[in-house]
Amino acid sequence: MESTNHFVRVSLYTLAVGSLLLGPQAALAQAAAAPAGEAPSANSIQDIVVTARKRSESLQAVPVSITAVTGDALARAGGISLADVSRQAPNLYFEKADASIPFVYIRGIGNRNFDPGTDTSIGIFVDGVYQARLSGLDLDLFDVDRIEVLRGPQGTIYGKNTIGGAISVTTREPGPEFRARAMAEVGRGETSGDWFYGTTGSISGQVGEGVYGSISGVYRQREGWARYLTIPGQRGGGNKNWGIDSKLKFDLGENASLKLDAFYKWQNATPLALHMNDFNNTRPVTTLAPGVVSPDYPDNPFTLIGNDPSYLRKRQPGGSATLNVSLDRVDLTSITAYQHNSLYEFYDADASNQFFFNSDIGEKSSQFSEELRATGTFGQFSGLVGLYYGQEKVRRFDTNYYGPSSRNGALAGGTLNRRVDFDLDTKSYAAFGQIDWKPTDQLTVTAGARYSRDRKQADYQLTNDRGPLIFIPYQLSLPTKTFTSFDPTASVKYQFTPAVMAYASFATGYKSGGFQYNALTPLSASQTVRPEDVKSYEVGIKSRFLDNRIRANLAVFRMDYSDLQTLRFITVNGQSINVINNAAKSRITGVELETQFQITPELRLTANYSHLNAKYRNYVFNATVDFSGNRMQFAPRNSFYIAADYDVDPFSLHVGYNWRSRFFHAADNNKTDLNSIEKPLGLLEAMVAYKITPQLRLSAFGNNLLDKRYRTLVINVTGFTQREVYASPRTVGLRLNFDY
Repeated sequence: MESTNHFVRVSLYTLAVGSLLLGPQAALAQAAAAPAGEAPSANSIQDIVVTARKRSESLQAVPVSITAVTGDALARAGGISLADVSRQAPNLYFEKADASIPFVYIRGIGNRNFDPGTDTSIGIFVDGVYQARLSGLDLDLFDVDRIEVLRGPQGTIYGKNTIGGAISVTTREPGPEFRARAMAEVGRGETSGDWFYGTTGSISGQVGEGVYGSISGVYRQREGWARYLTIPGQRGGGNKNWGIDSKLKFDLGENASLKLDAFYKWQNATPLALHMNDFNNTRPVTTLAPGVVSPDYPDNPFTLIGNDPSYLRKRQPGGSATLNVSLDRVDLTSITAYQHNSLYEFYDADASNQFFFNSDIGEKSSQFSEELRATGTFGQFSGLVGLYYGQEKVRRFDTNYYGPSSRNGALAGGTLNRRVDFDLDTKSYAAFGQIDWKPTDQLTVTAGARYSRDRKQADYQLTNDRGPLIFIPYQLSLPTKTFTSFDPTASVKYQFTPAVMAYASFATGYKSGGFQYNALTPLSASQTVRPEDVKSYEVGIKSRFLDNRIRANLAVFRMDYSDLQTLRFITVNGQSINVINNAAKSRITGVELETQFQITPELRLTANYSHLNAKYRNYVFNATVDFSGNRMQFAPRNSFYIAADYDVDPFSLHVGYNWRSRFFHAADNNKTDLNSIEKPLGLLEAMVAYKITPQLRLSAFGNNLLDKRYRTLVINVTGFTQREVYASPRTVGLRLNFDY
C-alpha cells in the first residue's frame, strides 16, 4: 500500500509538471516554431538523431525514456568511458571494481554478480551486437558516434536480457570524406601520486570505387591509485590496455551496402584493489586458524596490505558483418557477429598481510549471433519484424588457495587448494515484431511482441589436493534447461504540436534463468535459478519551446518484478561464495527529468533529476531472514546532474556536478552497520579548452575535483573482515585533440 500511495503521489506530481509543459510551453512552442525548411537558429539546442527503434529519428520523437550523448559532446566534457555517461543519464549507475567487474544498473535493476551462471539484466550493444560477457566489455571508448541509454524493458526490439534497459554504443562508420582524429593525454592522481597517459587515433575515407575504410586504435595506461605496503612496486587500480578496430564498407549498388568490422582488444591490469575495513569492529573473525591473530588494517583506503602480487590479463578478438538492402518498401538488415573473450586473474582475496586465502580465476567464452530484421512503411502502418539466434560457450575455473593462517588450511595440514570448473553452453532463439499505426498526423498507436527461447546446459567439477577432507570432490552434468517467454508491449503517442509530444506505454520483460556457478556441493549446483519477469508502466512528455532554446523531457514509471534474481555473499567452510536466488517480488517507481537551456549562443545549461523508490515487496531469503520492505541495492532515492558549457572562440569551458543520495550495498539494509551504506556523494568535473588552430585543441581537465572517497565494491561475509574497493581519487590532466 505504501508503494502504491507513493506511486500515486509521484504520478500527480508528474501530471502537474506535465501540465506546465503541455500548457503555456506548448503554446510558446507553436508560436515560436521555425517555418518549414528554415535552418535552426544559432541560439537553439542541436537535435540528436538516434536509432533506438532501429530507424533514424529525432530523440524528441521516440516514445521511450532515453538519454543520448554524442561522442563529440562526451569528449568536450572530458569523458572517455561508459562511467562518464552514467553521471549524466538519470537512474543509470555504472561503476567498476576492476577491469573484469563492471556494475551496470538502470532504475535499480542490474547485476552485482560477475560470474557466468546467470545473464545480465542490462543489455549492452556495440553496433547492434549484444555483449554477452560484461567481463569482456571494453569500458574505455574510442571512435564513438553516440551512446543511447534506454530505460525500462526493451525486449521487443533489442531482445536478449534487456529487462532493465539497454545501452547502445554506435561507432563511426567510414565514408567518402577523408577524416583523421587523434588524442593524446597525460595526467596524475592528485592524492595518490600516480600517473596516467594514453592516446587514440582514427583515419577514415575512400579506398576504392564504392569502398570506404577506417582504422582506429587506443592505448591507455595508469599506474594505479592504491599503494601496497607489503609488495614493492605493486599498485592497485592500475591498468594498461590497447585496442585496434578496422572497418570496410562496400556499396553494393544503389540499394545495398556491406560493412565488415574486425577488432582486437588487450588489457593488463591490477585486479581488485581490496582494502580491509570494519568501521564498527562488529565482525568477529571466526575463519582463522587457532592461535592466529586478526590482522590490523590501515585507515587510509588507498593503502593496501595484501602480500601476494595480483594481476589480470584480458583478450578480446572479434568481428561482425552488417548487410543492408533497401527494396521498394522494405529495408532488410543482417548482423552476423563473433567474438572471443579470455580472462585470467589472480588476486589476494583476503587483502591481508597473512596467507588466509587467494583466488585464481580463468574464463574463456565464445559468442556467435545472427540477427535478421525487416522494416517497412505501408500507408498508415510501419513496422519491424526480426529473428535472432545466439550461441555462447563459457569455460571457467575458480581456484581458492587456503593458507596456514586460515581454518581450512590448518585443518588440511597447512594449505588446501580447491578448484571448481564450470562449463556452460547456451543457445538462444527469438522472434520479434512491432507495428505502428498512425490514424492521424498526431496520433501513433504501437503494438509489439517477442517470443524468446533459451536452452542452457551446465557441467560442474570440484577438485582439491587434500581429497574429501573438507570439500568433497564431485562431478555433475546437469540436464538441459529450457526457458521461454512471450512478452508483449503497447504504447500510444500523441504529437500535440511539432515541439510537444506525450506518450504512455506498457511493456513486459524477461531475463533467462540460470545456474549456481560457484557450487561447492552437488546439491547447491542443482539449484536452478528461475527466470525473472517484469511489467512496466510509463508515461512521458517530451517538449521543446522558445525556438528550441529549451528542451524538457519528463517520464514517470512503475515496474513490478517477480522472481527477481539477487546475489548474496555467504560463508561455506570458511570460504566466501556468492549465491543467486529469486526474490519473490519487488516494485520500483520513479521520475526522470532531463532539461537543457540554450541561454545564449555561447552558454548552455543542463539539469537532470531522477527519483527512485525501489523496494523488495516480498523477499524471504531463508527461514530466519526476511528482506521484505527493504530498499534494493545500488538504488539511490534521489540524484541530479547539473552542467554548464560556455564557448567563446577560441576558448570553451565545461563544469559538471553529479550528486546522488545514499544507497545500500546489501539487501539487508543494516542501518547500524556503516559498512553496508554508501554515503551521499557529489562529484565535480571541469574542463577548459583552447583552440590552437581549427584542427588542434588543448584542454585541461579534472575529475572528482572535490576528492571524494567512495566505494565501488563491498564484500560483507560472516566470519571475516569486510573488504572493499575504492574508486579513484581526484585526477587532473592535459589533453591534445586533433580533428581534420
